[in-house]
Amino acid sequence: MSTPISPATAGSPALEDRECLDLIYCPLFRPGELTNVSDQADWLWHGYLARGQMTLLTGQWKIGKTALLATLLARLGNGTPLAGREVRPGRAIVLTEEGAGLWMGRCRTFGIGENVSFGFRPFIFRPDARQWKLMIENLDNLHRRRGFDLLVIDPLATIWPCQDENSAAGVTESLRPLRELARRNVAVLLLHHPRKDGANGGRASRGSGALSAFVDILIEMQWYAGPETPDRRRRLLAWSRHDATPRQLLIELTPDGANYIAARDNEANATPTDVVRQLLTTEPGLTFRELLTRWPAEATRPTVTTLHRCLTRMTDDGELARTGAGHRHEPYRYWLVGKADSNNDLGEMKTELCLAGRRNESADRVGRRVRPHESLSESRMRKSARPVR
Repeated sequence: MSTPISPATAGSPALEDRECLDLIYCPLFRPGELTNVSDQADWLWHGYLARGQMTLLTGQWKIGKTALLATLLARLGNGTPLAGREVRPGRAIVLTEEGAGLWMGRCRTFGIGENVSFGFRPFIFRPDARQWKLMIENLDNLHRRRGFDLLVIDPLATIWPCQDENSAAGVTESLRPLRELARRNVAVLLLHHPRKDGANGGRASRGSGALSAFVDILIEMQWYAGPETPDRRRRLLAWSRHDATPRQLLIELTPDGANYIAARDNEANATPTDVVRQLLTTEPGLTFRELLTRWPAEATRPTVTTLHRCLTRMTDDGELARTGAGHRHEPYRYWLVGKADSNNDLGEMKTELCLAGRRNESADRVGRRVRPHESLSESRMRKSARPVR
């Protein structure tokens, strides 16, 4: 979030002539008074980390989050791209639960330079709110004296004061001091673990959804081929307030374990979910039959039942928005959530209609025998067509 706008910087009328919420001193601005304010993010890692913004990176333990962080810290020292995306030089402070020995080895392996400072286990036990605020104040004072561009907390769960991650009020109150630090033109990166039920679609982070809603950029790190395989590729799925953030990025750890590079899908081994994402990214709004028609020749073609289940799962997980009535004359059409008609409000309206329709449909399914791949109207037509015995 950018620094609060003052009347002087916004080219606004004199203070005494301005509309203002006097009791809390909150001046009100009209669009014409914001012409001197930039709407462009000041990116450190283009699309993912920006000064004044908060980013949450969620991924299963030992999936490679810290290796990605180490690669980023090295790139901040020399300003070279990471996974094909621009990185600007900067100074970072890392607060970590790990010991100095582990990070000493990473500094040698990844080539992390003197632009990074580490704080190892800043608290012996979970801090209370007062200790947490004192730490943020110390960081603020350090930023005023010497300046730094990025604050990393790895992992969030062991360093912040929140006693109940499922409490929206507790989560929000714990994050407010970090937001104030971000206002000083600092990028904040929080590393977090996922919930046990394996939810995705922007809901993977453990605890209350207030955490994901509070940050500006949300990244989920997923296995490409599963944790039991030696595949070094990882998929980054992201949701953001900024158009520059890619919806997904495939990265790969190099064989020497010292760098992450941009990777490509292996189309022959791509799952139906991967192919659906690819097709809807290129051509949003496809129907079930159109998806089958456009299925790449080099990818394994799924059965009708498999694709139905894939689309249903992606829709239930919130990754896809669905419109239409689900019958021959008005088939379902699918969009990647957040990419449907992003230039206007239609995409949001489609998403809301889809979610509302799905809630109503789920309620109507209770006590009914409806096949997973068909709509209620199709189910009624099928039942009405049964011969009377």
